[in-house]
Amino acid sequence: MNLKGKYVFSSNGEILSEGENIITANGALMINRYLANSSVEWAGTLAIGALGTTSASTDTKLGYEIYRTPITLKSYISSGSVNQIAMKATLDTNIVAKIYEVGVIPLSHIVGAYKDNFILTPFSEQDPFGYWLNGTSESTASTAIYNSASSRVDKYNVSASNTSVTVKTNFYQNLSAFNTNDFLQLLYAVTASGTSPSLTITLLDSASNAWISQTIVLPTSSVGYYSASLAMPNSAASGFTYNLNKIILSLVGGTGTTEYDALKFMSGATLPPELKLVSRKSSTTPIITKTAGQPVDIEYYLTVT
Repeated sequence: MNLKGKYVFSSNGEILSEGENIITANGALMINRYLANSSVEWAGTLAIGALGTTSASTDTKLGYEIYRTPITLKSYISSGSVNQIAMKATLDTNIVAKIYEVGVIPLSHIVGAYKDNFILTPFSEQDPFGYWLNGTSESTASTAIYNSASSRVDKYNVSASNTSVTVKTNFYQNLSAFNTNDFLQLLYAVTASGTSPSLTITLLDSASNAWISQTIVLPTSSVGYYSASLAMPNSAASGFTYNLNKIILSLVGGTGTTEYDALKFMSGATLPPELKLVSRKSSTTPIITKTAGQPVDIEYYLTVT
């Protein structure tokens, strides 16, 4: 059995982009399991991301996933010698992003077994990703510098020069499900190369108890987009309520210039096949640039020969 896939991005019936993808080793496994009636689904969710690292058959997740949406339509196409399975998902019209990668996943999540990854902040004036219970989105602190030119997740990136910047405040997010096996993942851009600065990320509750205050050295030898991971602390500070209320960035040293695009929690658990990628397409340039209010459908065609 030979498998070949293609993604098609469209808006109001107009094709925006299309291209072939890599079928992962996990994808071949899940399709075979589905055909053997040993799995309930092989393609139930579509994910988009912001880091266009080279796709490989060994990929199990996107480089920096920012959004998932259910696959709502599946059909079968037969034309001459070509037999295809076709499916479609629709992006939330509020999403604003430069999309560099896309993938199909069997299941969105497994209830009670694995924690969902979620974005804490896209460092922008507005937050369309729907993860907040209440409160305002972003601080417009005078020491923060917002830039829209290079942002991949939402409208802006934020930067700070040897100072402490409150980038998100007056919101509430319960973190009690996360533990020392999990980590924070920062998406950042190096806009000018130089020596590496140290970035401290601090998460506080409404009483200013800090749960996380982790420091990481950001490599800045080459201009480009990168992600950096920070381990979770062994224990929370005394009195921390696990209800996150404020995010602070503190930059020290270095001559390289950085901008911060998004910060999210990632589950450190080993994923089962049902939560790993079936296929992935990535690009070093945006596959599409999704604007606010723009309707976008993503179709996926799997050819089986």
